Order: sequence, then structure tokens, then C-alpha cells
Amino acid sequence: MENEPIKQKFSIWMKLILVLLGLTAISSLLGMAAPYQFGPIILSGIWLIILKLIMFGISAAAFYGIIKRFEWARKLTIGWYIYLMAISLVSLISFFVSKSMHDYYYYQLVLTNPGSAAALINASIAGTLIVMTVCQCVIDFLIIKYMMKKKDLFVD
Repeated sequence: MENEPIKQKFSIWMKLILVLLGLTAISSLLGMAAPYQFGPIILSGIWLIILKLIMFGISAAAFYGIIKRFEWARKLTIGWYIYLMAISLVSLISFFVSKSMHDYYYYQLVLTNPGSAAALINASIAGTLIVMTVCQCVIDFLIIKYMMKKKDLFVD
């Protein structure tokens, strides 16, 4: 039948993707209080709550769809990770281009660590963001590649 469940077990990689989607959904709900960099702007307040609820909805829908092996979930997951990769690159570029965004993070760290050296904080902010963005893009790319190959695991 068309929507009959497939008896094939999930691989360890698919289980890891489910864990990542679940963590994204949970962190979307838990991170509603802290400001969030969304490309060239920093969101807070009602816009942050709306964005986080949308992120939760997409992650939870992809998680549920993969569990039920729906084809739309595979496509949603691929699109979701393409979006995450793009927004992380835009956010990184925006951070280095926008003086106000750099100052926002800089002063947040200086206020919480008043005894630390300013040059060390600048280097740690830049280094951490670059490493995190590169790692996220590599992971996102691997997930996209894996999901594109696993068409046989899902049903229409």
C-alpha cells in the first residue's frame, strides 16, 4: 500500500538526526528569553517568541514526520537544514560587517567579565563564531546529503 509502514529500521545516522531535531525543538522553547541574532538583526520580545515558536513547529513536524516516515518530512528536513546553514552564514557575515552587532556582544561579555582583557574578548568572540559556524555548516551539509540519499526510507 501507499502509506504502509516500512519495516526497515532506522540507522544510527537517522537516530542522530532525530536527536538534533528534538534538541532544536526543545532549545527553541527554552531560549525564548535571551535575545537572538537573526541575520543582520537581534530579535527580542514578541518577534523572538514568534520566531522561536515557528522554529519549534518546523523541528517538531520534521521529527514527527521522520518517525512516521512521511516523504514530506524528508523534504522539510532538507529545507530546514538548508535554511539553518544559510542563516548561520548570514549571521556570521552580519556580525563582522555591523559594528553595532559586534559592540552588542562585546559589551555583554565585558559587563559579565569586567576583569578580562578587551583584545582577548574580541579574539574569542570572532574565533568562537567562526568555528561554530563552520562546524554547523559541515553538520548541516552532511545531514542534507544523507537525507537526499535516503529516499527509500520514506513513503508518499
